[in-house]
Amino acid sequence: MQPRKISARNSDSSGFLAVLERYWYVILGLIFVTPVILRYLKDSQVANEVNDTQEQIKLNVSKNLDPIQQQVELNKITTSPFYQNMARNVAANLGILYQVRGGFLSWLNPRTWTENDQLVYNDLRQLKNSGQVKTVSNCYFFLTGKNLMEDITRLLDNDLLIKLPLFK
Repeated sequence: MQPRKISARNSDSSGFLAVLERYWYVILGLIFVTPVILRYLKDSQVANEVNDTQEQIKLNVSKNLDPIQQQVELNKITTSPFYQNMARNVAANLGILYQVRGGFLSWLNPRTWTENDQLVYNDLRQLKNSGQVKTVSNCYFFLTGKNLMEDITRLLDNDLLIKLPLFK
């Protein structure tokens, strides 16, 4: 009687390990390439949002040059002259309005060098709820292309900022 040879399975079989052995480079490529592709797609979405915001700022600047067009756009945000004038006053008293309209040589205008903190505080303390703050912030963004909360926390004195609970 002859001994029977027991041999291992050939790699040509259709098992999982055979597929893994045959396509290991494709699987490894997918493991390394997929995160890069996902990161690229995520970054492109963020870039699109940033580009949309920058485009909106450019449109707002062009609309701000014409007073009639400016009033029409502010009326789309709110029809109340109280909020519109408050946003204008805050932007002017912080010096931001003159920086935006002055262009490259805005630093030559002395009104952009300092802020009138007390007048800004007197205007902003009239706001009683977050809905009013949001309306003024939207008008301020249209007029200047900047965020009101960031400008207030950056430019207003700390002793006056503490007295404004809605701007913390």
